[in-house]
Formats: sequence, C-alpha cells, structure tokens
Amino acid sequence: MKAYGVKPGDAAFALGQINNLSLVTECAGVITATGPEVSGLAVGDRVSAFGCTPYASRVRVYSGNVARIPDSWSFAVGASIPVAFMTAYHCLVTLANLKKDQCIMIHAAAGPVEQAAISIAKHLGSTVIAIVSSGAERDWLIKNFDLSPIHVVLTDASRVPKIVSSITGKIGVDCLLNCSPNTLTEDDLIGLNFGGTIIQTVDSGLSSGVNSRSAPLKNNFTFRVVDLVALIAHKPLEAARIFANVMSLLERGSIQAKSSISAKPIAEIGSVLKAVQSKDLVGTIILESGRGALVRTKGYYSSPLNLDANATYVVAGGVGDLGSRLAELMVKGGAKHIVMLSRRSVQPDEYQKIKHDVQLISPSSRIYWKTCDIKDALQVKECAASLKSSGLPPVKGVVQAAVVLHASLKCLYFNHPEADES
Repeated sequence: MKAYGVKPGDAAFALGQINNLSLVTECAGVITATGPEVSGLAVGDRVSAFGCTPYASRVRVYSGNVARIPDSWSFAVGASIPVAFMTAYHCLVTLANLKKDQCIMIHAAAGPVEQAAISIAKHLGSTVIAIVSSGAERDWLIKNFDLSPIHVVLTDASRVPKIVSSITGKIGVDCLLNCSPNTLTEDDLIGLNFGGTIIQTVDSGLSSGVNSRSAPLKNNFTFRVVDLVALIAHKPLEAARIFANVMSLLERGSIQAKSSISAKPIAEIGSVLKAVQSKDLVGTIILESGRGALVRTKGYYSSPLNLDANATYVVAGGVGDLGSRLAELMVKGGAKHIVMLSRRSVQPDEYQKIKHDVQLISPSSRIYWKTCDIKDALQVKECAASLKSSGLPPVKGVVQAAVVLHASLKCLYFNHPEADES
C-alpha cells in the first residue's frame, strides 16, 4: 500500500475511546496479485480501494471495492476518494434524488464529504448554497469550485434564511446536507422547500444533529441519517455499486477531486492520530507509506519465565507442533517434569523427537506421555489419579494446546460478494 485515509474513528480507536475499528478504511496502492475470478483488474494497476485492513503494508480486499486510478493522480488523491465521494453520492443521488435546477444547502461546506457533495451537485445541474465558518474557507470554495460569491455564506443564523429565500425565490432549498455534529436550527429547516430532504451523516451509531421536532410536519420533510460504515456492512454490493459509479464519474471528468489534502508519512502515525482527535489537522488527512516505511511501536517486554523445578506441568495437545514448542519453552523456563496429553497413542518416533529436543535444552528434564481426551470428564479424572499415584511432584500448571483446524476461510461479511442484501 502507498497511502491511507485517516478518519476520526481511527484516532478514537487508537486512543481507546471506542472498541471497534472502522470497516470503511480507504487506501491506494498497487495490485500485487488477483484471484482467479477477478476481471478488469491486473497486477501492477494503480488503484483506490475501501474496506481493507487499516494501515497494513499489504491488504486483501474484495474486487468490487477496488478501482483503477489515473496515472496523473497521486496515491494520496486516490486514498482520499472513497469515503468522501461515496457518502456524498449516496446522500445526493440515492437518497435525495437531487435533480437539475433543484437547490441544495450544504452546512460546514469546507469538509471533504461536503466538497465532494458540491462537485456532485454541480454535475447534476443543481444550485449549491455553501455555509462556511471562515473567510478563508469561503475564498477557497469560490476559487476551486467556481461558486458564485453570493452562494457561499458565512455562518450566521440571522442571515442564512434571508439569503436562501433570495436565491431560491422564496421557495427554499430541496435538500439540506449536514455532515457536522452541530444541531440544525429551526431557521435552517424553515429554509427547506415543501417535501424537501434533510440528510445527516454520522460516523457510527444513530446520534445526529437533526432535531425533527423543530420542523413543521405539514411540510412533508424527509429525514435521513447516513452511516457509511453501516451501509458497507449491511449492503456490501450497494456500496460497491456506489463506488463504481463515483469512479466512473471521476474518470470521465464529470466530477473532480478538489478536496484539500494534508499528507504525512506513516512514520508519524502517532502524532497524526492525536492531531486528528484534537482537530489540529483539517481537510482530508492521508498517511503515505511504501517500501521501507517504518513505524515506531511500543515494545513488549515480558519478565523471564521462571517455573518450579519441583512441580509438574501438563500440556494438553502435546503431540502437536504447538504443544511440543510449549514443552521446549517450559523447559527453558526451568520445568523438570512435563506431562503431555494426547487423544491418540503417541508413536515412538514422535516421542523420541520431542524427548531429544527437550533434553538438548535440559538433560535433567523429563517428558511423560498420557493418552487422554480432555473432552471426556472420566478420562480426565483417571489421568489425574494416575499422575497423583505415579510419584510425580504436584501439578502447578496446565496448558490447553489442543486445537482442531478446519481447511476453510470465512470471508468478512462486508467483503463477501454473495452477501444477502434482501
């Protein structure tokens, strides 16, 4: 991978404020391998993708979540596309059904999703009223999106309704998009046309800035809450369709990726996540990686294993590779008596190999074998009685190392092309 988009949820997860890492991770890189049924993509293609393992050097992802990007794009631009444009497309096209000559008001319009929404709305032939919080944001949107200065309005609850009324001929806007956590006011809703749509995006859960009680119910307003993570998890094929449509529009030049990008090396991931959490970084935040990229991590140091030489330790599943490695580790830690349990009788060559490996480490250590199915309570009781009567030291530790492996892989639901969307 060459670049990753950073989201507030990533920072919250890294700082321990939420338990689940987002499934919507966006990235860009170069394809190194494809599955036998993949078509339209090839090794060496430069691509943008979503729904992959966050911040991994290599990822495996469903082909429907991947699209080629032009050679003229940087990987940072490619990684900035999926979340912003998929969210905006779903809001304006799928839900609001925004059409030519209709009008949309976009709050906090300098954000990545909001800028994507401006580009899509202009492509649809709709009039855009952008609400911003600073003169710098206003100037940037006017310059980069060719918006009329009259249509880019500084946040002012007393002025916005008058400006909306003037621009729309007192009809009001057909769609109101709010991607910020700020609650919409009654004045905001007054500026909405009869039968208009209010859309609030959220990062997770059902919390939103929309208060439906503020709106006159007689105006037939429609309230929609959009959570892209939930859409990808529950409607993976719909999410893939939206992504394909977005990338097609970008490839044709019908919409443009103009969001301001702040790119940082992935080596700075710690400070970047803290800055995202504290909102010290604005715009689309990208972490760039590549061959040889290093990330500082907190080392894990464990105290030396110190086992009692005058005790017995039991390893269930000792005939397997995991069990034999555990026996070696325990002997290195000072154990002198290890009992290996197995459901089946151990072959002489298996016993001799483990005995040889253990005694190379500690010639005085002893390995004992017992046939015992630990799922059978009676066999476990008989084994315990046998150990007690054999003269071995008291048991001070038992390790469960028995495993059953199935030769199958279960795909994550949101990456499964046959997922049920009914």
